[in-house]
Amino acid sequence: MSFPPARGIAGLAIDGAVRDIEVIGGRTKKETGALNCPIEFGGVCVRPGDLVFGDTDGMVIIGQDCAEGVRMPALKRRENERITVENLRKGKTILELPGLGGAD
Repeated sequence: MSFPPARGIAGLAIDGAVRDIEVIGGRTKKETGALNCPIEFGGVCVRPGDLVFGDTDGMVIIGQDCAEGVRMPALKRRENERITVENLRKGKTILELPGLGGAD
């Protein structure tokens, strides 16, 4: 059974084991939660305004105070990875690519 995204939520990060995955979308109203307060997630303090990114490979949490310093290097890395994938699709090998064993 799958549930459609509710309130714009497309994913869920859980710091621990998960049981009853089929019914995880159906939460009761016996407990109340809290919004806009710091939490500890995987041993890291996550505060309101921090950036949290994740995919099937993992997650990264970037503190709001360092977000601007991370932005440009992240964009450069994404562009470099795009170029790498493009070159691999053109038939080049890893050894022929700059920074991955080839000439820089």
